[in-house]
Amino acid sequence: MLPEVVGLRRGPGAIPGEAQALIEEARRRARRRRHRGAATAALLLAAAAVGYAVGGGGVSADRVRGGAGRPSALSLRPTVTARVALKSAFDLAPGFGAVWVAQDGSVARVEDTGAHVLTSIRTSAVGEDAHIAAGQGSVWVTSGRDGGPVYRIDPRTNTVTATVNIGGSAIGIAVGGGWVWVTRVTAASGSGEVLRIDPNRNRVTGTPITVGPGPAQLSFGSGAAWVQNTSPTSVMRIDLDSGRVSTIVGTDSTSNGSFVVGAIAAGDGSLWTVRNDVLARWNPRTRALIATVPIARAELVAATRRGVWVLAAPSSSSPTLFSPIEHTAALWEVDPRRNRVFGRALALNGPVAVAVSAGRVWVVDHSYRSGATTLLALAPARS
Repeated sequence: MLPEVVGLRRGPGAIPGEAQALIEEARRRARRRRHRGAATAALLLAAAAVGYAVGGGGVSADRVRGGAGRPSALSLRPTVTARVALKSAFDLAPGFGAVWVAQDGSVARVEDTGAHVLTSIRTSAVGEDAHIAAGQGSVWVTSGRDGGPVYRIDPRTNTVTATVNIGGSAIGIAVGGGWVWVTRVTAASGSGEVLRIDPNRNRVTGTPITVGPGPAQLSFGSGAAWVQNTSPTSVMRIDLDSGRVSTIVGTDSTSNGSFVVGAIAAGDGSLWTVRNDVLARWNPRTRALIATVPIARAELVAATRRGVWVLAAPSSSSPTLFSPIEHTAALWEVDPRRNRVFGRALALNGPVAVAVSAGRVWVVDHSYRSGATTLLALAPARS
C-alpha cells in the first residue's frame, strides 16, 4: 500500500522530474511499511492525540457507531493453527486450494490444509510493491516495479503461462467481472490509471480508465472495481459496464466530510476502509457511511460475509521516530452483523498482509527482533 504523496501536481503542468521523485519516495515509504508492518509517525501521533491506547492496539467499544453495547465473548480471540516460515512476503491471496504469497522474485504456493510451502514459482521482476490476486482460473501478480509485467500462473502446473506488459508501474490487482484489473502509475506525470486485461488473450484491452494520482490497492465487489488512490487519498468506484468513475470516499468536502483512506476491502455488500484509527463501513450504492469502529493504528483490512479482519500496526516507544514495540501490533475480528469488535485481539509483531479463505484467516507477520517473516493460519474466534 503506497502512502500519500503530498503535493503531487496533476495535469499538463506536472513536472516529470518532481513527479518521479515523489513516486519513488512513496515507494520507499511503502517498502519500509510492508517490510516491517510499520505505521508512520504521523499516524502514531494522531492515535495519541485522540486518546487511543498506545501500548497494545486498543479499541474503544463505546465509540462504535451502528453497534450497541460492549464486544461479546471477550475471552475469545483468533487461534493460530499453523505457522509457515517465509523468505519474504509482500502480499497474499487464497485460491485453488492454496494460499499464494508474492515474494522477492517469486510466488510461493502454500498448501491450504496442511499449511506448508508446496513450491516456489520464479517471477523475477516481482518486488516490494507487488500485489497478487486469484481468479479466472489463474493466479495473477504485479511486479510492483517500473516496466515490470503482470505474471499469470496456472495453478494446475505451477508455471508462469503468460506475462502481460502494461507500461508504467503495475501495482494493485483484482479479478472480477470477466477482467483482470490493474492499477498503473505513469512516472512522467504521476497520473493514475486502471487497465483491464482480457484473460482470454492475455493482453490489455479497452481504453485506460483515469483515476486519482498514485493508485495503489484494488478490490472487486458489488458489481464494481474499487480503487484506493494515495495523493490525495480517496476511493473511486469503476462501473463494470460503462467504465464510469465516481468518488465514493474522499478527503475533499463531501456529504460524508473529510475521511482519509488507507486501505480498502469489498465484502458483505459493503465497502470497508481503514485509517486514522477507524474501520469505516460504506454503502457502495449511496456512498452513505453505515458505521465506524475505532481501532487504534488500523492499517489493513480483509472482509467476507462472515467477518471483517483488521490489522493494526505496532505502537512506538518514541513519539517522533518509529521504534516498534514487539507484540503491540494486532489482528482484530469485527462482526459485520453488529458492526463491532468480537472478542480479543491476537498480538502480532509487524503485520504485512491479511487474507481470508474458507474457514481460515491468513496473516503475514514480520519480527523486528529476529527478522523472520511468518505466514500464520488462523481459526476465527466466531467459528
